[in-house]
Amino acid sequence: VVRNLVGEVRVLPAQSNELRIESTIVAADKADLNKIEIIQLEESGQIEIRTRYPVEDYSYFYYAPDYRNSTTNTSVRYQGEKVGVGSKRRNKNAIDIHVDYVIYLPRRAELKVALAAGKIDARDVDADLGLDTKSGAIGITNTQGVAILDTGSGQLTASAHVGRLSLDTGSGDITASSVTGDVYADTGSGGIELQDIVGNITADTGSGDITITQANGKVSADTGSGSIELEGTTGSVNADTGSGSIKLVDWRGGEQLLVDTGSGSVRVDGDLGQVERLDIETGSGSVRVFTSTVPSVRLDISSRTGIDVDMPQLSEVKKSRGRYRARIGEGAGVASIETGSGSVTFKLK
Repeated sequence: VVRNLVGEVRVLPAQSNELRIESTIVAADKADLNKIEIIQLEESGQIEIRTRYPVEDYSYFYYAPDYRNSTTNTSVRYQGEKVGVGSKRRNKNAIDIHVDYVIYLPRRAELKVALAAGKIDARDVDADLGLDTKSGAIGITNTQGVAILDTGSGQLTASAHVGRLSLDTGSGDITASSVTGDVYADTGSGGIELQDIVGNITADTGSGDITITQANGKVSADTGSGSIELEGTTGSVNADTGSGSIKLVDWRGGEQLLVDTGSGSVRVDGDLGQVERLDIETGSGSVRVFTSTVPSVRLDISSRTGIDVDMPQLSEVKKSRGRYRARIGEGAGVASIETGSGSVTFKLK
C-alpha cells in the first residue's frame, strides 16, 4: 500500500522479482524538503508506505502539474486534518510541496495506491491493482490481473488489459479498449466509451452518453440522461435511458434484448434469430427494428401513431386500433414493443 497526499504515481514492471519504490520530494523552497517524512512499515510480508505532510502547520497544498485532467481544487482529510489541494495560490497558509512515486512492481504482486490528489498511471504490469485518488486521472495500459480504478473526480482510461476491470469516477469520462474480462464502468457525470471488449459489460452514468463498439458478452447500459449506442456487439442487451435515443447497429444476437427510454427514439439493426425475449418501450419516440433473420416470437406492438410490420411466416395476426399481435415462425419467444407517442416499424431486411 502506498499512501500519499498529492503528487504523481507511476507503476512499472520490476526488472527482477523485487519490489522497488522511488520517491521524489518536490518543493518550491528547498528549505521545505525536510518537512516531508516517508515511513515504511512491514508486517506479515505486507509493505505500507506512508507519506507524512506538515498538515498541522499548513491548510493548503499548492499543486499545478503540467499535464491536463490531473487534479482539480479539492478538499480532503489527511492525517486527521482537513486540507485543501489545488493550483490556485489563494491561501496564505499554503505550501508548495508534493511527492512523486515510481513503483517497480514484480509479477503477480498486489498493489494498492491511496492518493488524495494527483495522477496515477500503470503500464506493462502483471499484478492486481487497486488505484484510488480523490481528485485526478487514472490510466492503465498493457496490464494483466484484477484492476480497480476509483477517482472522486477525473478521467479513467484503460487499454490492452486482461482481467476483471472496474472503473468508477464521481465526475469524468471513462474510456476502455482491448479488454479481455468483465468490465464495470460507472460515472456520476460523464460519457462512457468502450471498444473491443471480450466479457460482460455493466456501464452506468448519471448524465452522459454511452458508446460500446465490438463487444462479446452481455451488456447492461444505463444513463439518466444521454444516448446509448451499441455497434457490433454479441450477447444479451439491457439498455435504459431516462432521456435520449438508443441505437443498436450490427447487433449479432443474444437471448434477450431489453430497451427502455423515457423520451427518445429506438433503432435496432441486427440478427434477432436467437431472441427469446424482446421488450422495447419508449414514452415518446419512434421504434425501428430491422432483422436479418426471422425470429421465432409472439409479437405484441402498441402504438397510437402507426404500426408497420413486414415479416414472413406470420400467423394468428390480430389488428386493432393502436395494437398489432401475431405469431412469427413457431412463436417460441416473446416480443413486446410499446411507444406512448411514435410509430413502430418491424421488418426483415
